[in-house]
Amino acid sequence: MYADDVALYYGGNDINQLILKMNDDLRSFNEWCVFNGLDISIEKSNYMIFHKAHDTKFTIKEKVYIQSNELVRVYTFKYLGVILNPSLFFNEHFDMVSLKLNSAIAKIQCIKRFVNDKVLRTLINAYVVSVVDFCICIWSVQNNIVLDALFLRVLHLIASVN
Repeated sequence: MYADDVALYYGGNDINQLILKMNDDLRSFNEWCVFNGLDISIEKSNYMIFHKAHDTKFTIKEKVYIQSNELVRVYTFKYLGVILNPSLFFNEHFDMVSLKLNSAIAKIQCIKRFVNDKVLRTLINAYVVSVVDFCICIWSVQNNIVLDALFLRVLHLIASVN
């Protein structure tokens, strides 16, 4: 059995002290997993350091370990469906959402003349509105021009429903 989607969060000013604390906690977590018959998938485990976009002048001297295996530092990762980056700009997540929306809109446009308005509304709610609503915080940090173009496509689709 695996322990899925576990995340540890630490905050502070000294990155190396935080890594030492994290290593202690990971050691304890590993012991707990062993005791409870859970496996940690080392190859799927990694870490990210969140920071302000302009605050990159920190020196990392410590390494992060689980079971004496060094973890890889990543600069993007998907957690519970949201793609995160160190500065929390959500650019990668926004790109993924844009691709999903464009794909959904194109598919619905292709079939809309073959379905009634009730089915069309259901499809729009399922494949467009649900994507827009999920992780709504990404919209606040995006360029207005990009947002306007994307939402214009959504509005055109919605306006075509009686």
